Amino acid sequence: MKTKWNKYPPFSVAVQALSLAVLLMVVSCADKDLPDEGNSQEEQGMEMTFDVRDVQDAPEADMETGDPETRAGKAKSAYPIGKIDVEDGDSLCLIETTVDGVNPVKRDSNEVITRGTVKTSIDADFGMHAYRYTPVSWYFYNERTRPNGRTYKTYRWKNGIGALRFRGYYPYSTGAGANADIVPTGDYIDFTVNPSVPAQKDLMLALSDKITYNNSGVAPAVPLRFHHWLTAVKFAVGENLSWNWTINKIEILGASSKGRFQYGVGWKGQNTPRTFTLSGVSLSTAKAVNSEITGPNHTFLMIPQQLTGRGVKAKIYFTNGKAITATLKGEWKPGTTKTYKLSNSSTSNWDWQLTASSPAVVPYNSNVTGAYGITSYRRATDGTVQPVPWKVESYYYDGSWKATPPAWLTGLTKSSGNGGTAAEQGVGTLTVDVVDRLALRIQKMKNSPAKGAPGAYYDLSTHDIKGNATPRNSANCYVISSPGYYQLPLAYGNAIKNDGANAVAYASHSSSGNHCLWHFRDHNDQAINNPWIAGKYQAAGAYVAWADETSLVRNLAITPDKLFLQFQVTQADIRQGNVVLAVTDASGTTLWSYHLWFAPDDVLDKIPVTNKQGVVNHFTKETLGWKYTQWTGTSYEATRSVGVAVRQLGGPRKVAMIWIHQAPALISAKGYAVLYQWGRKDAFPSAVVAEGTIVRRQGGVTFANQIKNPRVFYIQGNEGDWHPANEYDNLWSADDPAQDGPYNNTIVKTVYDPSPVGCKVPPRMAFTGFSKHGGNFNGRPDLFNVVDNSAARFNAIQGYEFYNAPSSPTATIYFPTTGYRGDDMGYGGGTTHFWVWTANANYRHSGTCLWGMRDALWPQSIVARGFGIGIHPVAE
Repeated sequence: MKTKWNKYPPFSVAVQALSLAVLLMVVSCADKDLPDEGNSQEEQGMEMTFDVRDVQDAPEADMETGDPETRAGKAKSAYPIGKIDVEDGDSLCLIETTVDGVNPVKRDSNEVITRGTVKTSIDADFGMHAYRYTPVSWYFYNERTRPNGRTYKTYRWKNGIGALRFRGYYPYSTGAGANADIVPTGDYIDFTVNPSVPAQKDLMLALSDKITYNNSGVAPAVPLRFHHWLTAVKFAVGENLSWNWTINKIEILGASSKGRFQYGVGWKGQNTPRTFTLSGVSLSTAKAVNSEITGPNHTFLMIPQQLTGRGVKAKIYFTNGKAITATLKGEWKPGTTKTYKLSNSSTSNWDWQLTASSPAVVPYNSNVTGAYGITSYRRATDGTVQPVPWKVESYYYDGSWKATPPAWLTGLTKSSGNGGTAAEQGVGTLTVDVVDRLALRIQKMKNSPAKGAPGAYYDLSTHDIKGNATPRNSANCYVISSPGYYQLPLAYGNAIKNDGANAVAYASHSSSGNHCLWHFRDHNDQAINNPWIAGKYQAAGAYVAWADETSLVRNLAITPDKLFLQFQVTQADIRQGNVVLAVTDASGTTLWSYHLWFAPDDVLDKIPVTNKQGVVNHFTKETLGWKYTQWTGTSYEATRSVGVAVRQLGGPRKVAMIWIHQAPALISAKGYAVLYQWGRKDAFPSAVVAEGTIVRRQGGVTFANQIKNPRVFYIQGNEGDWHPANEYDNLWSADDPAQDGPYNNTIVKTVYDPSPVGCKVPPRMAFTGFSKHGGNFNGRPDLFNVVDNSAARFNAIQGYEFYNAPSSPTATIYFPTTGYRGDDMGYGGGTTHFWVWTANANYRHSGTCLWGMRDALWPQSIVARGFGIGIHPVAE
């Protein structure tokens, strides 16, 4: 860089000519010319003060006066706009612009350190040198001066002092220490740029004209105009960026960190390349279009230097872990601002088009997809069309983006292309994953982390099925999915809700007085008025009423406070199954009983099912107590999907998505569920009893007896009810209306409801969507609203996969045939008949239910209350 110094005083020439002799003279002359300490104003002369002007960003603002020696230039310059390509950034580039002056950013005027911020005023101490023309000597050197222009040591104009010239630099520095940023001398300043942008200092210089004291007793004015002598470097976000990334750090690599500014010459000797870092920023490339990275201390203040061929780079980092790099070129000139704007170099009037078509959902047993297609081109305003290359970039599955596809997508026949207006097509290749899901189900339960420990039992009522802590909620059924040490509260069914008494579960508020049990009863035929059994009775023991597998529970015990039943489930013994545990008092009388369903923790996941009337009920995934005896299917139960991101290799780098879906399949299934008599809480097995027993008994039953005898399957003559005088219609719905009512009111779960926490027996109209016309039919399998109504399918999976809505379904729900126990307690129809209770009663001794066979369905059927059939709960 060449700089002219038209008005530089003779001192610079003299220094070079006189060399060491003059330097020695400077010391002696300076000593002699230091201020007097006389006692009178006349003896001392007028005090020297300085008129400190605001910082000048544009040098032409001060062209009419002063000296160009320390100005960044003499006229407004025209700098070309440059473009720097980003390495590996396809069409990304940095648009480079330069303006005269250093753009200011306001700061608190009380701040005394110029860190990483361009100064707009002299708001802290600066250093000053003064030298005489005759004789050539320093008058004072590196004198600390206040922002108001007064030196800390007083200097005065005296007769015979002659002409002086003053140099100022900002900020003041003693130059002491090996790590000093600014080391001032009379003829030059050594400057070091801090590697951390917020800690960088702004260097400014001022030079007065030749000031002559004419011995008049009037102090001459000494104006000082400061100018920036560094280069401000800024970064910004431009337009046409197709991605939404957030910049969080910027580095300049390999730029000189040290340099010497020599008065009369300019910058020279730049050296010591290093990295300069601006971190802690946050700027979205999508939202901050044409915006600079602004904020406190966000401007790089760099030593002016040549860039071309020096390997100086800019590196921009993003929060997604990506970074882009560009090699800088040209020159950083003093007193200018260089802005690098991240942009897309393809900013013409091209209309960039990228579309992707996806194949249809692939069946589970297909290892190849249908065709997908990519169309990629750009069109100019004159109609010119050009192909744009594209490539597969990433994959979206399991909730995140990944660089590689899932294992089940083994390949794409077309992962890149040249582009064009005609779609380039390919297919995906897939795995077919059919497994023994029953074995996986049991293995999942055995491998689940154990819950609880001896002395620290896991409370089933204060955790949901997934293991999340909740307020206390009680029920008549709990799901066990893992080995462990468990306890359940000795409460009446769902009498505890959210840590408090759930009185609506045992006291009716029905608007009808007919056939209503107003106060629900305990084993002693007394009204329940406390959710805890211990509120009136003392539990002393427990036993297994029945189980369909042996040794599912061990070590039954009542806690000393009589509030909990505890038991152990070992890893060796856990498997699918059902157990009914009964609690007794000291005399052996059963106080209450509870059903434990051993199954994975997803059996209560909810599936929304819309009936024909448009009402949505959220059914549990499985029928209550369901136990597979055979189950094969895909390794996945829901449609598996992967999104394939395709990116154009030019222009705004648009992205399109190909979606590949593979359907799951239930290939074969057999099993059974537990059964219930309408209005009772006690489960009964539909298979052989492996532990305990069940018995059939006719007549002599009371409410107290059925609670005290969870093993007894009661029947009552020809009426088909389990209770001779049972005319109560609200046993499973506390506020149920009168018989033959519309059944449109909300089901209020009762203490006799057999469902787990958060679930209840469904309402009467819940199944109407399973029939295409919403009503009953016989001999018409085509009227089933199911995936496949064939006999082969029905027999293979022991039931149907119903669609979850009459139209536009979003899922399916599996309803197996669960059979029934009749008045002889015999089990039948397990592989042929649907029997599922609803919470609503029918006339006198019958209840409402879903009934069906392979080619028949009655969504609102009725059956005698003494029959034992299944329950498929819905969410409360």
